[in-house]
Amino acid sequence: MMESGFRADTRMNFVEIMVGEKLKELDSALDILGSDRKVLQVACEDFLNYLKFHWGLMGKEASQCEAVDKLEALMKENRHRARTISSSLD
Repeated sequence: MMESGFRADTRMNFVEIMVGEKLKELDSALDILGSDRKVLQVACEDFLNYLKFHWGLMGKEASQCEAVDKLEALMKENRHRARTISSSLD
């Protein structure tokens, strides 16, 4: 499960959480759960549209779900690689 600095009572999908955390790292003044929420939603829509285009999913009925599944798999793979590298450095 992804640890997040966001409150559990807000309805955010996986992509919003991931992008929101990265944006907060870059600019801690962003209010992702408040006044900047719409910016986060638009950024996530744009990001998912880019991924769907890049992965050739445009026009497919379940493209949103497929893009999120692929993105989640990439995130898990990156975490695994980071742990492997970190443990080899110890």
